[in-house]
Amino acid sequence: MLRFSTLLGAVALSFSLAACGDDGGSEDSSSTSADSSESSEGESGDTGPSACEMDFVTKDNPSAEDAMTDFGTPCSTDADCSALGTGATCYTDVLGVFELPGGYCSKPCALPDTNTTFINDAEDCDPNGGVSCVGAAGVFTACARPCSEDSNCSREGYGCVRMPVISGPDDQTFCLMNEAECCLLDDDACSAPP
Repeated sequence: MLRFSTLLGAVALSFSLAACGDDGGSEDSSSTSADSSESSEGESGDTGPSACEMDFVTKDNPSAEDAMTDFGTPCSTDADCSALGTGATCYTDVLGVFELPGGYCSKPCALPDTNTTFINDAEDCDPNGGVSCVGAAGVFTACARPCSEDSNCSREGYGCVRMPVISGPDDQTFCLMNEAECCLLDDDACSAPP
């Protein structure tokens, strides 16, 4: 429960600091506009990619199965994720707290309670299995394929890690952003609890 309250604190802090930029009219805090995505991707005249986009990817195991071929593919709009079917969404950040470098195609999903942080083979993600629902019920949830090593995560800025802030030491790992480098806040809000 401490991890869930920490995430809620980070969410509240992110809204008070307006970390998402100045798109203030957006009612859906789980995804941001293509304009915000462009500025975070270094496409608006920046000299290069951010540190968030440079870490994690390793090719030590070129035969490793890629967990980012459908869920987790790059995007700038929901239309870029249409291969996922109904409800496909392009997430460019998680609640204005963590940047998702280059966008992240997924779909919203449902967790049964606030103590559950993931469900493997979630039917609302993919009825054929192999995709998990991850997040915090009532705060932020999305579908992702599990991974077992960084080589499963083919995109720069992503590695095979547990969810920041809310996961436990034995939780499943997913291809997610670098927690330290992708934090959009100037605070300890993105640090995992001890």
